[in-house]
Amino acid sequence: MLDTLPNELILYIALETHVLSQGDVLSLACACRRFSVLFTSSDARLALAAGNFDHRRVINLPFNIGSTVVDDRWSALCALADVGALAEETGARELATSLLADDGIDAGADANTVLRRAAAAGNVELMRLLLTRSDVDPSDHNNDAILCAVYSGSEPATRELLAHPEVDPGTRNNAALVAAASDNLCGIVRLLLASPLVDPGTQSNAALVEAATAGHDDVVAALIADARVNLALRGNLAFLKACTRGRLGVAKLLIAHPAISPQAHENAALRNAAAGGHTAVVALLLADPRVDPTARRTEALRRASQRRHRDIVDLLLAHPAVDPEHL
Repeated sequence: MLDTLPNELILYIALETHVLSQGDVLSLACACRRFSVLFTSSDARLALAAGNFDHRRVINLPFNIGSTVVDDRWSALCALADVGALAEETGARELATSLLADDGIDAGADANTVLRRAAAAGNVELMRLLLTRSDVDPSDHNNDAILCAVYSGSEPATRELLAHPEVDPGTRNNAALVAAASDNLCGIVRLLLASPLVDPGTQSNAALVEAATAGHDDVVAALIADARVNLALRGNLAFLKACTRGRLGVAKLLIAHPAISPQAHENAALRNAAAGGHTAVVALLLADPRVDPTARRTEALRRASQRRHRDIVDLLLAHPAVDPEHL
């Protein structure tokens, strides 16, 4: 019956009413050439492939802003990429295969935007279809695809790109590893560390410093277990930042490492932890014989007292080297 209706009415039924589900519309697009051409050339641009989205929101997405590409089929691929998975029930997988089988489509257009968007959405199925094509370059845009995958926290997408011989996960001074460490994406950190192209000691151990500052225990443990990480290089900075922020788990990991000097910078770790009210970290530091609580005229005690951290004051006063007259 639908095939007897004028195009304008079909589009109205498909896009403006709730008579047909998005899956129904997509099935029609895949099953009938007339509907496929109609939906492809319409403003919908086959964005209905994003079956779990509200169709009005999807249709209005500015697919081609900043892009020189205006092909509706390419825009449809972008819509599919953003979904996150090619659901069988919506016909999205069939649609993607059909679009990519079109000899006239350039799947790598606009600096491989479709692949980058699929990576950001964790759409591994579409990524696999794209990565088999000669017109798709996963290293384009300075390996932006793997950065998109990492920045969005998609472990499957990251794994898929790491397996590709043209992808350099150490691109942009190992930005992917630093970002993953900062965001506590331990699974991705481990994947990246397994690559010989990644240097975890880059930017003076930036990944370690970021993870330690944020208190990401598992990430710190993974990094310091890697022989390429030299804790003699800014390791004490990572320890200082962890103590300053009260990151007890990280402080415990680092203080046990022979390259770490907890008394560095005139016992700054103790002074900062005391000022910040981090009782457990102060207790950890005071238990280490290398730490001097009297440094800089018992500054740790004075700062804890000024900020009314009573538990820390008591801990410091209980230390045999501390003179209570300094209060």
